Amino acid sequence: MSYYLTIDQGNSSAKIALFSNFDIVESRRVDALTMQEIDSLIDRRELTAAIYSSVAADGDDIVDALATRCKRVYRMSSDLLLTVEIGYDNPSSLGADRIAACAGAAALFPFNELLVVDAGTAVTYDYVNAQTRFVGGNIAPGLRMRLDALSSHTSRLPHVDVVGPEPEWGTDTDTAMRLGAIQGVVGEIEHYAAKISASNKKIILTGGDAEIISRHLPIAHEVVPNLVDIGLNSILLFNEY
Repeated sequence: MSYYLTIDQGNSSAKIALFSNFDIVESRRVDALTMQEIDSLIDRRELTAAIYSSVAADGDDIVDALATRCKRVYRMSSDLLLTVEIGYDNPSSLGADRIAACAGAAALFPFNELLVVDAGTAVTYDYVNAQTRFVGGNIAPGLRMRLDALSSHTSRLPHVDVVGPEPEWGTDTDTAMRLGAIQGVVGEIEHYAAKISASNKKIILTGGDAEIISRHLPIAHEVVPNLVDIGLNSILLFNEY
């Protein structure tokens, strides 16, 4: 049996996932990416190949260590063979995590017009058309960044955690700030979704805050926690075969 490893190093944590061809065997999120964590996930299985993606660190030590555990290690970039066509002026400037999320959405929902929302430290809104072309996308502050900005740029607003009561309307300062951040993202999603008029439109949410946003999003959508992992694996397999 062939096993493949995907690593998605984000700004504040890393996601590692083990695949058997297209099927996820196991995945986990870690605060600090180490080979001990990776070896624990692999659990003595024989790896065929791995792919490393990062928005934060170069990961040379991880890539070098992985090279001793499998036949091939890929670094995620626009230079690889991709399962989506990049319609960006400078493809190399498009974040690897955004490419992977779009590739994952295209793999799961082929022949659909896709709005891919990755809600993490930042929120990205990316449009992939039914011909699997990445048309473009926008970047906005994530929930925590919005709340931190309110606290740090005012004299009296407190620090508020993203996790807490979520009424429809704020009934105190904490809930007013939290719901302002959440409903702001919800409004952005509805705005971008309205720009895609096709009947075969799908909205896909992923990222650490996807579940929070999903609870307040009134339009049809899918939450796919492992979207980036799935996209990385699809790109890895595309390069393998």
